[in-house]
Amino acid sequence: MQHHENEALYAFRAFGDTALRFAVCCTQNRAEAEDIVQDVLLMLHTAPRQFESDEHMKAWLLRAIRDRAKNYHLRCRRKAAAESAETGATADWHDFTEDYALRELVFSLPAKQSTVLYLYYYEGYRTAEIAAMLGEKENTVRTWLKRGRKRLQLELENTTD
Repeated sequence: MQHHENEALYAFRAFGDTALRFAVCCTQNRAEAEDIVQDVLLMLHTAPRQFESDEHMKAWLLRAIRDRAKNYHLRCRRKAAAESAETGATADWHDFTEDYALRELVFSLPAKQSTVLYLYYYEGYRTAEIAAMLGEKENTVRTWLKRGRKRLQLELENTTD
């Protein structure tokens, strides 16, 4: 890949919209999503990386955002648990829409499965494109997709019981 003088600025211009949509999808909170994207881009600016291609850069951005979003959810859970303990409230803080709950389940799967499920279903990439982004064989991506679907189905069945 051609070296860019400022990788973070290039990444922002090339993938900023996709990165923000992905972060909003992960957090369901636009302000937190913006902070996550900004943190990831700052990380790229302060510690530039060499990417094989634009797709490799994009895949790295999405993985970094996903990892930060998981930390966001852990903080939310801890905060809600602490607030419930303080007030003695038993109210369920998980007031999610079904769509959000499904995304939450997707992102609770192993990283490889959640990444390919998101890229396939939410971003609309084909398995060949995902394989190129992640630097994996297409059959590997299809296997992760199949396993992810199966695991997601089991999780959904467990939540409806």
